[in-house]
Amino acid sequence: MANRGLPNWPFKLLRWYCKADLIDEVEGDLLEAYEDRCRETPQKARRHLYKEILQSLNRRNLGIMENYRQSSVLNSWALLLQYGRVLFRNMARSRTYSTISIISLALGITCSALIFLYLNKEVTYNEVYANADKVYRINHLSQKSGRSYGFAPLGMVPHLLENLGSVENGVRIFKYRRAIPITAVNTQNSFNEPRFGWADPSFFDMFDRPFIHGDASTALDRPNVVVISERISQKYFGDQNPIGETLIFSWEEETALEVVGVFQDFPSNTSFQLDLISNIETCEQTMWRGRRWRDWNNMFVSAYVQVKPGTTALVLEEAQKATSANFTPDDPTAWKTSLQPLTSIHLSEPQDIGEWSSSNDQQSLTMFAVIGLIILCLGAFNFTNMITAQAGQRSKEVGVRKVLGSRKKQIAQQTLFETICFVCFAGMVSLGITYLLLPLLAELTSHQYAIADLLNLKFVSLFVGILLLVAIIAGAYPALYISGIQSLHLMRQGRGGAGGKTVRETIVTAQFTITTILIICTMMVFLQLQYLQNKELGFDHSVIVNMPIHNDEAVIPKINAFRNEVTTHPGIEQVSAASHEMFSDYTYISIFEINGIDEEFKWERYTVEQSYLKTFDLNVLTGRGFDHSISTDSNAFVLNESAVKAIGLRPEAAIGKTITDTGLDITGKIIGVVEDFHYRSLHHEIQPFVMYVNWDRLDYISVRLKSNNFQQNIAQLESGWYQTFGESVPFFYNFLDQQALDLYEREKNNTQLFTIFSFVSILLGALGLFGSALFTTERRFKEIGLRKVLGAGTLRLMYMINHQFIKLIILSFIMAVPVASWLMSQWLAAFAYRIDQPIWVFVITGLLIFLIAVFTVSYLSWKAASSNPVKAIKVE
Repeated sequence: MANRGLPNWPFKLLRWYCKADLIDEVEGDLLEAYEDRCRETPQKARRHLYKEILQSLNRRNLGIMENYRQSSVLNSWALLLQYGRVLFRNMARSRTYSTISIISLALGITCSALIFLYLNKEVTYNEVYANADKVYRINHLSQKSGRSYGFAPLGMVPHLLENLGSVENGVRIFKYRRAIPITAVNTQNSFNEPRFGWADPSFFDMFDRPFIHGDASTALDRPNVVVISERISQKYFGDQNPIGETLIFSWEEETALEVVGVFQDFPSNTSFQLDLISNIETCEQTMWRGRRWRDWNNMFVSAYVQVKPGTTALVLEEAQKATSANFTPDDPTAWKTSLQPLTSIHLSEPQDIGEWSSSNDQQSLTMFAVIGLIILCLGAFNFTNMITAQAGQRSKEVGVRKVLGSRKKQIAQQTLFETICFVCFAGMVSLGITYLLLPLLAELTSHQYAIADLLNLKFVSLFVGILLLVAIIAGAYPALYISGIQSLHLMRQGRGGAGGKTVRETIVTAQFTITTILIICTMMVFLQLQYLQNKELGFDHSVIVNMPIHNDEAVIPKINAFRNEVTTHPGIEQVSAASHEMFSDYTYISIFEINGIDEEFKWERYTVEQSYLKTFDLNVLTGRGFDHSISTDSNAFVLNESAVKAIGLRPEAAIGKTITDTGLDITGKIIGVVEDFHYRSLHHEIQPFVMYVNWDRLDYISVRLKSNNFQQNIAQLESGWYQTFGESVPFFYNFLDQQALDLYEREKNNTQLFTIFSFVSILLGALGLFGSALFTTERRFKEIGLRKVLGAGTLRLMYMINHQFIKLIILSFIMAVPVASWLMSQWLAAFAYRIDQPIWVFVITGLLIFLIAVFTVSYLSWKAASSNPVKAIKVE
């Protein structure tokens, strides 16, 4: 084949399919013919060579299967089939061990998969948008009040778009703090919509969502239009195409909005949970009474900008200059501007004002990641424990194989093969369980999950990675252990299983240490949640109903008439109104001055109506509450205890002091001091707080009901509402006690997740302990029989087996207590009001773990001790 120009690949093909004893003959003939033809025309010689190579592909020359019969590939397949037969024989012979191994691995992998699905939703917040990595929210910090705002002045976005080429796009979004009443003209369906927003026309350019009906690029180009989500479309119009339909938006007057588009619902892991979006100019003449959307006088919109890579510092510098020059020109340092990446909003400390969706923290996510890893390890521990426990039962099999010439490598390969088969089967079981548990996971985490999440490349990669990792970690030690036992020991009955005792005891101790920690933490989280839900708040919120006021100018003047109408009914006690709902996640802050005191005070405040203190049954420590019959109370102030302490006065000394809200320029007298009450969630400490009467700033009506026949009382409220305000003002309500429960929804969900994971860890620990106890009783079966023949009682025999495991349980409890206590002290530190860690939690957990261990082991030890000793002595 040294001829110049001779092609190589035809001869490679020949050697692949031709019989070994014919290759030289066939190849020689082809070469001779090729050389003869080359003297005439080389190209023609090549064509004939290709043709003759193909013609030689006949039955006489074909030797492919002979080659494969001699190859290592077929031998490998045969070896794998043999491994498979041995695996199934061992599984059938050791059904209990095999079941424990598969259940443990499946539970561990399932919990890890579920936790990953949840964590993936959390860490990918807002990444659904194409340009998410280039979008920033403009935040502001008030240097006077110390409050942070997720808002920017109205003129900020237009200013940056016009003056900076590095700003590619910008959007202002306005969302009112309470629900908006919406009515469909044709269907007359009417609902109170909390997820209504107004945005610039470029909203869907920056935050892209697929449209089902309509055109996203032009949907918000004009005022008095609205685009709606799939959910809202179904809610108001059913299955029909809503394009061209009219929705009535009720404010101080009714405004008709034409439906011009339907978009896919926003995913659960995005900050923009909006169902209806209208052009921001619609607010100009409706909600904000002609204020221009380029003004710098107001800051109540969220502002997002899309910037070119590497220009963030330049944009921030210009935004700070614009704020100082236009928003507060008299005090350029009053506000500090910052840019926050869109993808970091969810896992960052929330802004005091302007956050639309719930936030999370890295600590919680890390905790769940650790729990997932721990439960995965518990499952892997059980598997390793069971494999090493079976080594004694398989000692003769492995010994015979070694005597017959099997190498250590081959035995280790078989053990690894069996491990991989177990892991793959457990993985398939786990995948099925994970799919079935997606609805439960959605309920506990407030996220949406579907089959697409399981087919996601990231999930598939991690799932396969977990299987490989478990197979390597869980199979490495058994493979090395079994293959490393000496042949002489393997041939002796019972000696093969003696090894690995320290490993099994270490695994059992680690499992119950982790389980104890999880149980203690679960009980502490549950107790903290109960404390939050049951703590005295300084007023009775169980019978309060809140109703948002939608048509301020139409409703506020008639509040007294509404009060007179409904309080005639025996089930309704008090009616009042205020600027905020109790437990609102925001309050107003004002700078207050007190006559005779040089210092200024930054305090939180509500503006209320005179009956507010009576309606909420606030405890007046000194002075009095507001009174409708006293005209001067229209400028009167009531402070809480914390405010009086901040002044440095006794409550009695504060009465009669002149106080001024410098922001609203309202001055009056302090007429009363109330006991501190929790107007925000228990995540926050009670701050100095002020209430004063201002009928121009009332957004909610609150009603105290009598705690009997709530259904009838609500019906009376609704009747009185429509009689007073007319049919044009929709009646919506919510119970304050339900809002109080909603404040701790995340803690409630975490408690449920902790409970589930604790139960799984208990189950895994019990399974591991059961397997270890089963191995111990089987290995000592003959010893138990001999002791029984020699007079040992059942209880004595049970104690002989139980005491070695009880020592491990006690050791695990001793190690778990300080770790659990430290972890809970770190978690509880996030709450302004929290429980002390009760000693009884640790005691109860210790008793629970002890009882689980005793019952698990005692069943097997009693069964062994109660068996016929003759059977035990006959065992070979």
